[in-house]
Amino acid sequence: MKRVLRATVVSVLFVSLAGLLQAGDRPTPEQTQAEIEKDFGFVPNLLKEMSKSPAAPLVYTKTEAIMHSAYLTAKEQQVVQLVVSLFNDCHYCSSMHSKFSEINGVSHEDVLAIRKGEFPQDKHVGNLVWVTRTILEKRGHLTDKDLEIVEDMGIDRARLYEILAHIGRKMIANYAVHIIKPELDEPFKFVE
Repeated sequence: MKRVLRATVVSVLFVSLAGLLQAGDRPTPEQTQAEIEKDFGFVPNLLKEMSKSPAAPLVYTKTEAIMHSAYLTAKEQQVVQLVVSLFNDCHYCSSMHSKFSEINGVSHEDVLAIRKGEFPQDKHVGNLVWVTRTILEKRGHLTDKDLEIVEDMGIDRARLYEILAHIGRKMIANYAVHIIKPELDEPFKFVE
């Protein structure tokens, strides 16, 4: 039943995105922002600027919605996105995912450790940090030994592929932040 629900959610999102972006019928920035607001509840400064393209911000927001049906929990997804954002030196996204990691159950101390490039006390969170950093540092060229370590950590291939999906998603946002330099939205501010 859960698998059928996931497939249905993904299908609806793709149909929604395809309907919004039919060739020759591009939405205006205002329409794109309205779609973002439906997904996020408001339009973050980063996505406001990105909405000059009818597609670019929606690639990010719609894949966010798709990842809600992933095997990785919300807490795990936030940790992965935090590590990617730190790796890419993206202060906007690092703040946001620090705050959301905490909201989703990562201790304040563990968030601070991750932000300092250290390993957190929570072993599972530390495993996610190691896997994500290793993928980023090796640009995906994991050795058989790396994959064995990942498996020994209890991270199966489905979750490994979801980590890759988040890396790709975050690259879009992190690089856009470097170009746009948006002001950090109040809801994304992390207090150390």
